[in-house]
Amino acid sequence: MAESPTPAKVELIATKTVQEQLTEGELLVPQKYILKDGVPLPNASVELMDVPVIDLGLLTPSSISVEELDKFGSALSRGCCFYV
Repeated sequence: MAESPTPAKVELIATKTVQEQLTEGELLVPQKYILKDGVPLPNASVELMDVPVIDLGLLTPSSISVEELDKFGSALSRGCCFYV
């Protein structure tokens, strides 16, 4: 049986955090990520999506709520995602 090769030695190098590198001038932030006029406001002409809050506990066979079922169906038809 052939011997398995010895794993190469791994040298751990102490690295600085990104914040430390930026503070010390070792790393520069690309200009496209720097906002010169502050934080942009959301476009007021864009309509915000109405996201329904659905109580999944009210969709169990023992306690079906017609209102929750309607909200659930509406959300599914609009392609919404769910966080449980």
